[in-house]
Amino acid sequence: MRILKNLIGIAILSLLVIGIVNFNSEIKPAIMNSQVGDFIRLVQKRIDVFKHNLSFTVSPQRRRPFDLLAKESRLIHMAPNTFGQYGPSDWGEFWNVVYQPLKEKEGSFMVKRYRTKGEIESWLVSKHSKPFSKFTEKHWKYFWDIIFKQ
Repeated sequence: MRILKNLIGIAILSLLVIGIVNFNSEIKPAIMNSQVGDFIRLVQKRIDVFKHNLSFTVSPQRRRPFDLLAKESRLIHMAPNTFGQYGPSDWGEFWNVVYQPLKEKEGSFMVKRYRTKGEIESWLVSKHSKPFSKFTEKHWKYFWDIIFKQ
C-alpha cells in the first residue's frame, strides 16, 4: 500500500511538471482564445492517458513470471539452433520484447502499450529468419502457448 501511495504521489508530481512544461504550447493558447471546451477536452485527455499509463504500472496485462527457466527450456527444445545459442543478455532482450510495454507518442502524450503478437513475430523473423520465417500458424500457436500459458 505504501508503494502504491508513493507511485501515485510520483505520478501526480510528474503530471504537474508535464502540465507546467506544456503550459505555453497547449494550455495557454486555449485559455487566451477563450476555447474553454478545448481546454477541458485537453485536460480530460491528459487524465485519461495518465490513468491508462498508471494501470500499466499497477496491474499490467502481461506480467513477467518469476521463473522463466521452464519456458526457456521448452523454447530451446522447440528451436534448439536459435534459442539454444541464447545467453543471459539475449534472453533478457527476448523477454523484454514480450513483456515490456512501449511508450508511443500520441499527439503530445506518451501512451504505453504492449507489442502485438504480430509485432513480436516480425521481430523474431527479422532477428532469426531461419526457423521463424518457416513457421506456420500451428507453429506460432505452439510458440504462444509456451510464452503465455502457465
